[in-house]
Amino acid sequence: MKIVFTKVGSVLNVNGINFFIFELSNALIKAGHKVDVISAFEEESDGISIKDLFDVERFPTIRTFGRSRNYKSWMKESRREPLLWLSRGSLFLREIAPDMLIANGVVPIRSPTFKVLLYHDLEFRRSLYQKLYARVLIRAHTFDVIATTSTELAKRIPLDLGVKSGKIEVIPVCINTQKYVSLTQEKRERAILHVGTWRDKNLETTVRAFCTLAKIDPMMKLYVVGDLWSKPKQILSTVKREIATRIVCVGIVSKRELRELYSRVQVAVVPSIYKVPVISPTVLESLASGTPVVGGSTAISNDLLVDGYNGFRVYPTDFRTISERILSLTADIGLWNRMSTNAQSHAKKFDAASVARKYVTLYQSFRKAI
Repeated sequence: MKIVFTKVGSVLNVNGINFFIFELSNALIKAGHKVDVISAFEEESDGISIKDLFDVERFPTIRTFGRSRNYKSWMKESRREPLLWLSRGSLFLREIAPDMLIANGVVPIRSPTFKVLLYHDLEFRRSLYQKLYARVLIRAHTFDVIATTSTELAKRIPLDLGVKSGKIEVIPVCINTQKYVSLTQEKRERAILHVGTWRDKNLETTVRAFCTLAKIDPMMKLYVVGDLWSKPKQILSTVKREIATRIVCVGIVSKRELRELYSRVQVAVVPSIYKVPVISPTVLESLASGTPVVGGSTAISNDLLVDGYNGFRVYPTDFRTISERILSLTADIGLWNRMSTNAQSHAKKFDAASVARKYVTLYQSFRKAI
């Protein structure tokens, strides 16, 4: 079967949707399918090769409209993106003639193939214009299925997009769980991990929680993964010097290095501040590593983070409760062991090979119905 993924913006920058695309593509290719990915443009590499960044064995064929070298060129490309999808995007699809198209982000596309629009999040959550844009495109370019990655999103999509609930399927994001290693608590550092430095990742709350913890536990460390742009630098500059020495900023790392970090720490902190719960890749990878998660109750799906089972759900700006939950996990080895075992077991439900079969089954059901 020939499958095409489309991706708004670049498919080569570091974010959860792109990691998902490459993980699922890898699983589909290993299962014998041909996979292409079409994205609007490429981005300049940060010095890490694509193979190291995404760490998959099989890569799809990548087709793009252009290259973005800096923020200014990215803005220019973004303004032209809808027209590029109508013209060059549709041309790419005619050349490939796929059996199934999986669209990540709403774009104007013309293709008679079986089309799945996949919502990882309500991407218009900040803008009425984006919401109207999505509604217009969904009506103009008929999608056979609207897939969402969480049950919470599945409930919101009919209200926000005017889509009939019978047209919605819940299919989660995925990872190759076999690549993740779970170590015992004794073999891990007395440390916590925060991944992501953009505003939605809410680094400020993690830092405030860590400062509270650091006063109680003089051995505790915090690892921060992500680009240190102006906002995170400002947040970190407010930390007292004696505590700041225990914050390790590792920058943007390869997938392999990130997996090693997940299994090195005792707790992952994910106080993201999305309004509708999603399947967070950071939470999923932490769980696959047997690392309990203290995460934001408004941003992380109950499908993934189960309070009291594989971690704790806390209001995302409540740094005091977050620090208390982290301390309860690091101080109670019995509780930590139980949640670590549950975490790894729960993550297996999101294995890439299993999720790939869900998409193939979805296509086969459509073919039988026509």
